[in-house]
Amino acid sequence: MKYITAIKDFGFKNRHPHIKYALIICGHGGKIWQTSRLRKMLVRNGYAVRVIEHSPGVLGSGDKQMLLELTDEICAASGEFRKQVGQDVLLIGMSLGALMATNVIRRDRRFKRAILITGGDVAKAALRLSTKGNWNISHEELSDFWKDVNMYSSPDSLAHASIIMTLPLRDQLIDPEDVIAEALYQSKHGNSFKLIKNKHLGHAGMVIYQTIVRPGQIKKYIALLEK
Repeated sequence: MKYITAIKDFGFKNRHPHIKYALIICGHGGKIWQTSRLRKMLVRNGYAVRVIEHSPGVLGSGDKQMLLELTDEICAASGEFRKQVGQDVLLIGMSLGALMATNVIRRDRRFKRAILITGGDVAKAALRLSTKGNWNISHEELSDFWKDVNMYSSPDSLAHASIIMTLPLRDQLIDPEDVIAEALYQSKHGNSFKLIKNKHLGHAGMVIYQTIVRPGQIKKYIALLEK
């Protein structure tokens, strides 16, 4: 694997007849160890958990092909995991990992549930993350190149899934309005795409709060997905 830097499993030794499975996809620069409290909460609640960590250079290198290749890798690895366990897998993605989880759902209809911890238009985020002028390209050009992997989905590609996304209402990295418009678009077409909005935390703060400080909130979101 070129861009997936680590894959680790947790809770698989606690096998019982009703075991459930979750796949956590880290965000840009996120590490597996940072998911410790989230993982432990899931294992306590009967999940076996696989976590995928990937290269932090994808959004900062200036090589637009890298994001497409990372998406292919993560979708392939997710599909193999689903094949291995042979049953439903809950997707949990943070930031860029939320975008990866969206792509997994769009490409593989076996994935039906996802919790997306903040995200937005990846072309905007990449250009805003660049502090060294690595992206010598306009937003329009980058958006067009990444249109097949960006957050905007055809209604049919999400019709089989139930998605909850947490979203900061103010942030300098992403534009919440993009996500709100997308959620409304999906809902208008009858898809289950629920936003949980937060007016106090920004993009990074939401990832930290919901995976490290208060991972118990994710348990509540899982219950909402199962209604």
